[in-house]
Amino acid sequence: MRARDRVLDALSSRGCNVRGKSAQCPAHEDRAPSLSIGRRKDGNGVVLNCHAGCAPEDVVQALGLTMQDLFDKPMEQRERPQVVAEYPYVDEHGHLLLTVKRLEPGYDGQRKTFRQFAPNGKPKVSGIRRVLYRLPQVLAEAAAGGTVFVTEGEKDADNLAAQGATATCNIGGAGKWNDAYTSALKGAREVVVIRDRDEPGRRHAEQVAASVRAAGIPVRILEPANGKDITDHLAAGLGFDDLLPYDEHQDEPAPEPEQATEETADEPVERFPSLDWHAAFATDFSRIDWLPGKFMERGQQTAFIGDGKVGKTLLIHEWLWRAVTGRSFLGDERRDPLIVLYFDRENGLRDIVTRMIAFGASPDELAGRFDYRMFPKFSGGLDTAPLAVAELLSIVDEVRPDIVVLDTVSRFINGKENDSDTWLQLYSRVHAPLKDRGIACARLDHMGKDTERGSRGSSAKSQDVDHVWELTRLVEDHSVHDGIETITTQIKMKRTHTRTGLGDDLLHITRRGRKGPSGMWLPGETRHELTNPGVVQQQVSQVQHYVDQLTVLGAPTNLGRDKLKDWAAAKGLFLPGSVPLLAQVVREYKAAHQ
Repeated sequence: MRARDRVLDALSSRGCNVRGKSAQCPAHEDRAPSLSIGRRKDGNGVVLNCHAGCAPEDVVQALGLTMQDLFDKPMEQRERPQVVAEYPYVDEHGHLLLTVKRLEPGYDGQRKTFRQFAPNGKPKVSGIRRVLYRLPQVLAEAAAGGTVFVTEGEKDADNLAAQGATATCNIGGAGKWNDAYTSALKGAREVVVIRDRDEPGRRHAEQVAASVRAAGIPVRILEPANGKDITDHLAAGLGFDDLLPYDEHQDEPAPEPEQATEETADEPVERFPSLDWHAAFATDFSRIDWLPGKFMERGQQTAFIGDGKVGKTLLIHEWLWRAVTGRSFLGDERRDPLIVLYFDRENGLRDIVTRMIAFGASPDELAGRFDYRMFPKFSGGLDTAPLAVAELLSIVDEVRPDIVVLDTVSRFINGKENDSDTWLQLYSRVHAPLKDRGIACARLDHMGKDTERGSRGSSAKSQDVDHVWELTRLVEDHSVHDGIETITTQIKMKRTHTRTGLGDDLLHITRRGRKGPSGMWLPGETRHELTNPGVVQQQVSQVQHYVDQLTVLGAPTNLGRDKLKDWAAAKGLFLPGSVPLLAQVVREYKAAHQ
């Protein structure tokens, strides 16, 4: 039996839904197929890749198979993978966080494979802190104002260190650098990035240099004078002084013809997959994999639009807090906890923390699942700069979130908002890769001056996402008792664009919150809940009725609540006795005549 048939039989026997080259992963509770079944590059078997982060060994064990079952040829006809090196990653104090093992030959038909293992020897490393290789030495060198060398892999770093240099790299190799690693380099006199002489090496070196440069640390890129990497360079008897300067603005090198032929021989099969009609018709599409709240599905790209008065970020923050803790939201059923990656260029630390406290959140339940990046310094706009996109996707691939958030999306672009090409580029560079990874994206946006026309900018903004939700504040009541202010806000959440048509197009939401005498939101007292739309509409209509009557009478706009009530009574119009409702009438009347 061929390896692919063996895997498909095992999946079927465990009730895992198979869709073409994707299937539900048996190693975790998989609502949507996140396990890809690919072909090895050497043609001898299959490769299993769980996009939710399960190690291949765990997937194979859950199927009741062994790693050898992933090959067509029996083991005795193949070279067995062997651990040829181990690279420990430790924290500032030298405590082991995880170990990277190098195996040759690799499991997937490659010359080598790298696997990560927790201190207990198990391959589950989700949630373990990621640090630079040889971190204590790096921190000491940076603190002393010395020079730190950054290579692409651990072997190169070790070989440089053997020559007396302080060298490091990040976990995962090329394309996996992020700004958290850069913070460990602060204080260094200079950072020297040694690039590998291939296309991934070029992109990686430029990504690292851009991150280091953005942190204000002097940096330059050098490349080996002999061979592909610094290990080849040193093996040829060359030293530091023989390294060559690299021009970041030079033309990108073209891959060698024989290399392109060898490594991409199977690409047409993977890049242009053919639809399997039998598998497609056998798929149960009646089951919808909703995210909490049921206003977007897993993997969908959605825009949330509203002006500053509606509190859209407050709503999104509570939604995400409940998502990462597995809590119900807007009356929806409890769901498995998710992982969120939030890029924020809008809110300060006080706003973020006080909101979370107002919901009742704690640091322990947020850490590890709610990855919050404040004012990230991408190397350009996500619509125009490939390096910036590479930086974002490298963070995505490291965190492996269920949801990515861009707040506010206009702050992440360089192009004009009214230019449709800006949004088409953003979709192709960011949304399409996220969708391909099965990762949802929620982008927050501001309403335009004409609220009837929706968000600011080109109409292409709404055409490149699966849903557009517009948030409008309807009525807001304020009341004070014993120094505690209670604020109740009625919000209309209307879907103005959808690709699927699934779910409700209109949600009425009530936000309830309480503030103390200092004006700070009280812990655990803020929440959003679904509202009976009839009650909301009745209150809105009542307020509008009084506003219309005051307009007909020509009421002054400079009167306070009580004086306006007396003025109206003298004209035969009796305003409501409810203080919150009266206050809302006054606010709406003045707003209508500004």
